[in-house]
Amino acid sequence: LATMSGIANAVGKALTPAFYVQSWKTFLERSHNYYHPLMKSGSVKPLWHMMFAISAIMYTASYSARDYKAVQHRHAIEKDAMHEYYDKHGGAPGHH
Repeated sequence: LATMSGIANAVGKALTPAFYVQSWKTFLERSHNYYHPLMKSGSVKPLWHMMFAISAIMYTASYSARDYKAVQHRHAIEKDAMHEYYDKHGGAPGHH
C-alpha cells in the first residue's frame, strides 16, 4: 500500500506545472554553475558538450521527421517477404 501511495504522489507531482518550472530552474542553475567557470577559463569542454547536444537533437529530429516512416515501410516489406518465404519453404517465422 505504501508503494501505491508513493507512485500516486510521483504521478501527481509530475502532473503539476510547478514541478516542471522548478526542474527547469534547477537545470539552469546547475548548468550555469558548471559551465560559467569553464567559459571564463577558456575551456573547450562547453563547445564539445554543445556540439554533442546539437548533434543528438538534430539526429533525433531528422530520424523522427524523415527516416522513421521509411524504416517502418522497409520493415513491413521485409516482414511480408519473410512470411512469403516461410510459406513456400516451411519454418516458423519469428523463431531462431
